[in-house]
Amino acid sequence: WYNSRSIPLASSFPVFHIPIVYTYTEESHVLGQKLLKASILSVRGAFGTSTDIHLLYHGNKDEQFLLWLKKYSVIIHHHEPQWLDMIETMRQNGDPALSHLFAHKGNYIGTWQRIDLPLFIDAEYILFLDSDTIIRQSFGMHDFGLDVTPGLAASSEFDEEDTRPWNVGVCLFNVP
Repeated sequence: WYNSRSIPLASSFPVFHIPIVYTYTEESHVLGQKLLKASILSVRGAFGTSTDIHLLYHGNKDEQFLLWLKKYSVIIHHHEPQWLDMIETMRQNGDPALSHLFAHKGNYIGTWQRIDLPLFIDAEYILFLDSDTIIRQSFGMHDFGLDVTPGLAASSEFDEEDTRPWNVGVCLFNVP
């Protein structure tokens, strides 16, 4: 934006791209990797290589997957969080009837990994995506308009009119 945010320059000068960010742990459910690959391919299909894709990656054994990620120019941030034991205790005390995340250790870790995003990503804003998200067309900060969140904007689960952010699988983060 130019002139006190009154002239939208991004449509004429697309210079600011929002980095796309995912989290992944090798302890995730097997389907998680397949969904993540599909999501990454959708981002590459919509943006090409003009947008950075970052991945907070927990683990080091799946060399084939790491090679696949490099092939598609994914920036890998090796993530070995210090809080794993603490959240495993929380997961074991959780009720799977309230959230499917309590049922699987890897999926629960992946959810908590996003709290460490500011430790790895140097950008004013990022778009965090869960692995089950498909991008159909490119977009930029100008598509969010003038009323951009100063912190975090999350989506609702199914109903666009629902104002409760029950699903943080698609989040626009203003990274501190």
